[in-house]
Formats: sequence, C-alpha cells, structure tokens
Amino acid sequence: MEVVVIGNGVAGETVCAAIRRRTNEIGLTLISEEPFALYSRCVLSHYISKEIKRSEIFLKSPRDYEKENIHSILGRKVERIDPSGKRLFFQDQEVTYDKLILATGARPIVPSIDGIQKKGIRVFKSLKDADRILRVKGRKVVVIGSGLIGVQLAIALCKTGWKVCLVEVLDWILPNLFDEKASSIVQRILEGKGIEVFTGTKVLGIEGKVRVDGIVTDKTGELDADMVVLAVGMRPNVDIAQEAGIKIGELGGILTNDRMETNIPDIFACGDCVEGEDPLLSSPKLSLLWPQAKRQGHVAASNSIGGDCSIHWTPDAVTLDVFGTFAGAIGLPARMMRRSDVEIIEAEKSQCYHSLVILNGRLAGAQFIGNHEGMGIFFSLIGRDCEGIFKKVRHDEDLVQYPWYYSINHFLT
Repeated sequence: MEVVVIGNGVAGETVCAAIRRRTNEIGLTLISEEPFALYSRCVLSHYISKEIKRSEIFLKSPRDYEKENIHSILGRKVERIDPSGKRLFFQDQEVTYDKLILATGARPIVPSIDGIQKKGIRVFKSLKDADRILRVKGRKVVVIGSGLIGVQLAIALCKTGWKVCLVEVLDWILPNLFDEKASSIVQRILEGKGIEVFTGTKVLGIEGKVRVDGIVTDKTGELDADMVVLAVGMRPNVDIAQEAGIKIGELGGILTNDRMETNIPDIFACGDCVEGEDPLLSSPKLSLLWPQAKRQGHVAASNSIGGDCSIHWTPDAVTLDVFGTFAGAIGLPARMMRRSDVEIIEAEKSQCYHSLVILNGRLAGAQFIGNHEGMGIFFSLIGRDCEGIFKKVRHDEDLVQYPWYYSINHFLT
C-alpha cells in the first residue's frame, strides 16, 4: 500500500511519524510546496526577535526522511488530484496513491486595500516569510491585525528595535482569545514597551509610490512605515481539494467526519486546512492551532492504514509571553458568543487577572493574565455542565471531593 501526504507542517509530520511507528512496510511519500525540511512555525517570532538562530528552527534534516523510509519531495506544488485514478500531478510528474492525506495548512489572508501590492508589504506564516521580514531595512513598522500572530510579531519586532504600530479594526486586541478586560491588560503592557496600539481603526490605504512609506486609517490619518505586515487572519489551503470534488465548508475548510475522512473514498484531511464544529455553539469553526493539527494527524494516520479511531473535541488553548507576563486563554471569549445568556466571572488580585465565561450553565472559556494557576483544571471543565457550581462552591463542603474544587474556590476567593 502507498500512502501519500501533502503538507510538511505539524499535521503532515504527525501522520508520517504515526504511520512509521506502526509499520515500516507501507510506502510513504511526503510532498511539500516548501523547500525546507520540517521546522517549527511556533518559534518563528523568536527567530524574528533574534532570540534563536535560524538553524534552531529546524526539527529535521533532509536525511532524516531517508532514515525513516519516507520518500520526501520538497519544493514541489501539487497541481491536481485525480481521485478516480488515484493520481497526483505536479511539474510534469505523476504520483499514484492508495490512500491520500491532505495536510495542506493555511495561508495568510491578503485584504483588498488600496496599494496592497507595493514593495515592503509582508505576511507572516512561513520561514520564507520570516526571512523576507528580516531582510527589510527600516525603523518603523505597522502590523495590521492583532490576533495571536500579529501580537507575537509586534513583540518580536519591538525587541529588535523597530518602532511598532499595531492596528486592529475591532474594539480590542486579541479579540478571538480575550474579552475586553483581559485584552486591556495586555495592551497596557505592549504600550509600556513602546508599541503603539490603535483599536477600532480601519486601514483605508497603503501610501508610497513604488515602495510603502505609510498607511492611512479612518482615525489616525497617516502613519509612517518602512514596512507593513499583514496579520489579519488565515485561510485554509483547499484549492486542489476543491478542484478534485472534495466538499468544502462555509468557512472555507475541508469537511471531514470524525475519522478525518473526506467525502471522497481513501482521501483524508487534517490540520489547518480542515473545518470542524464547535459543540458549544453548534457552529462551524477553524482551529488553526498546533495541538489540534497533531491530534487530527494521529487519527488520519491510523485510519488510513486500517485503524479505527475517531477525533474527540477538545477546547482550543493558547498561551502568550507578553514581555515576561503570562497570558493564556482556553475555549471561547464571551465576545464570540454574542448572546444574552453568557455570564463572565472575574477575579483580579496581586497583578493577576482571571475570568471564566459561562454559557447556559456550562464553562465555555477561561482567560488568565499573570499566571496559569488552575488552567489545566479549567481546560478539563470546558463544555461540562457547571450550573450552580460557582454559587455553591463557597458553601457546600461536599464539593471538596471534586478535583476542580480547589481551583474554583481559589479563583473566587
């Protein structure tokens, strides 16, 4: 049997590693558009900040694939999938498969802004993107978008001496992770380090003749910039999947069942290219996070070689080092629910802030600034029925038997 994996990120690597742990007899081919051996995207901001060397990013060398009996084809883009013939085509070459696993990841969204094609505009997702950012000479940078990637990049560039402006169209930064209070604490830390933060601000255009020299917004007017980095979000890479007849969801990701199977037999998908469902909101979602990609990769790998396992939902969990201050979020912020039956429980003491988001009696999210005490307990409680717990925990001694009692009591008192 021949298994072919498209994509060399954490999802694709997890698939290959999981298959090789089970058997060395199955043929395994890995195809990646990027020319590099496996590297960690999670540490690219540390490479930008010069806290680690470029060589320290890599998790594998090209020779490692040979040692693991993996036929690696790097620097090649698959142009077409023929599901009926079980063939892949790229650059006048053809590869056949028995099982195909798509781990094609996601790409940065490039918004329709006047002047977006000028020189000096960058995105930040891959090692190539990081190299291109580091080659820019200048002093002032505008980062458009304040999600996790935008904030991490702003911190990294600030550490290397850039004067950084962070521009967000929504009312506060990190809006998909934190509600307003937690966000405001992070923003104060960023501003204390010299990063200018503009929220509720829309970018109207990019200034400059051939090369960028600034941006124009609806609130600040012109902001000078030698470089502009777009960090407004990611879009799943699904072009070849869609052309092959694989079903795509309303958010643009590949639809799979809980075995990571697509609608076409013998084709699986995992990682950032996949669209799932958030059971708390009963709505589609894109995860785009390393732990979820790894879990999906294990399931796809097992089922592609005859196993029988299913993916089980777990909440997203994200942590961020904000100039030495811990910031973390689990599950969903209240902002993303936009419902009247949401309750926020907050506690702030000793320069630490925690909040819990309750939806219909269930713990839906938790946010931590300053320390991560109890984060693991709350992670296990996300989605569980907690109705009444937060009212009774101070008064009902019987609750001491539960493992989450201490964390909730400590949180509330």
